Amino acid sequence: MKFICTSDGSAVSAEDAILKGTCGDGKNYVPSSFPALKGDIVDLARQTFQERVAKVLSLFIDSLGFEKLLNIANMAYAQFEDVCPLVKIEDGLYVAELWHGERGSAADIVYALYPHILAALSDLKPYAVVNGCDVHAGSVLRGFASAGGATAFVAKDGVGAFDRLQLTTAGDDSAKVVEFEGSAKELAAALKDVRDDENFRQILRKKGVLLCVENSNDILKILIQVAIFASAYCDLVAAGELEEGQSFNLALPAGGLDLAVAGCYAMRMGVPVKTFILASNANNAVTDLVERGEFDSDRDFFRTSSTELDVLVPSELERFVFEFVGRDCEVTSAAMRSYERTGGFAIDEDDIESKDRFRAGWADEEDAKQATFAFFDLDDYIFDANSAVAASVYNDYSCETEDDTPTLLLSVANACRTASATLDALGTRERDKLRAIDKLTALTAIECPDCLSDLAFADETYFAAVKGEDVKQFVFELAIK
Repeated sequence: MKFICTSDGSAVSAEDAILKGTCGDGKNYVPSSFPALKGDIVDLARQTFQERVAKVLSLFIDSLGFEKLLNIANMAYAQFEDVCPLVKIEDGLYVAELWHGERGSAADIVYALYPHILAALSDLKPYAVVNGCDVHAGSVLRGFASAGGATAFVAKDGVGAFDRLQLTTAGDDSAKVVEFEGSAKELAAALKDVRDDENFRQILRKKGVLLCVENSNDILKILIQVAIFASAYCDLVAAGELEEGQSFNLALPAGGLDLAVAGCYAMRMGVPVKTFILASNANNAVTDLVERGEFDSDRDFFRTSSTELDVLVPSELERFVFEFVGRDCEVTSAAMRSYERTGGFAIDEDDIESKDRFRAGWADEEDAKQATFAFFDLDDYIFDANSAVAASVYNDYSCETEDDTPTLLLSVANACRTASATLDALGTRERDKLRAIDKLTALTAIECPDCLSDLAFADETYFAAVKGEDVKQFVFELAIK
């Protein structure tokens, strides 16, 4: 399988695309074509999640092969009781729960597997350097700790007390949590310097270490998500809820657009998605892009309870635009050049491959609360604050279009991760997030991940305090141990 650069169509192998991360000019690698799953779905529907993941990934990463990928997947998901269960909410509406890992986040599924594939491709020890301000920092930290090691840097002003506590209680011999002596902006600059220093990376390679900074090798993340979507579709077929080949809609939180890109890839492989319903909160730049073909990052930023959707510039904007315009390198490059110059762009309607395939909407805090309450009251199902946005936008879409196509909605976090906001939607106020978790589990009987329920009794441990100019040397010394 070859991967091409979105800017000029130049091709490299899957290994190069995954290990390089970018094309060298900041542009992204994408699959050059998509292997078909048609004919395999009935067989896959009888298989385990791990077998499905190995099958899908082997179609992209042929150098590893099915058996090796299956061994990796079996090892990576050994601690998962049920990796990605499918829940039927009502006739025609299903939820894929992506959050049954150690941290109660959708990132757990990805990063349980991600570093082990890097290790298999490179024959090096993968070591991650993580920005603790990232909402998925804990999942990245723990995933890489199982495969080689990781360091998370936490700026004093970059993360709230509750999120900080999740990180500072997660360290061990392989996962170091470090206090960064500077601002969140200074931390981002220091990590960018580490990420962009190719000489530094080569020095570490000679020491047997593959350095990954701020999740920069992101095509692998998307390929794993493609496998997750394919498995969810197989679950619908296996449960008799869909016939093989029957279309369904996919409703998901827009956020960084990585889930949307992965969904597009799964569709191109034969997973029969009819309509993508992309949900944003008040930071609704994606809505303007999908509905009007316009993107503008120069807009007000809102901090909301759906923190994973508090995004003005999605990390996968370029890959999404590439799919949105029918994989046209020229149109994509023009849009991204405009974005780099002005912070925005407009796409001609004639350049959009299939406008009807994508719908987008947004929900404010009150809309998301109402959706949370309604689904709990009517269906005894509880959403986290991020997934509640998707549920609200799905409800709006369903009422507006009267589309009765079966719909799969992605739930991206355990509701305990947004306990205060979720409780608020259910009519109970509790601002202390630890007490809110106790109240939410008592009210809803939802199971709380140990990493959250044990926070009240855990000890905070910082490995060290580091200044910006010392980050590179500090990373080097930890990584080569």
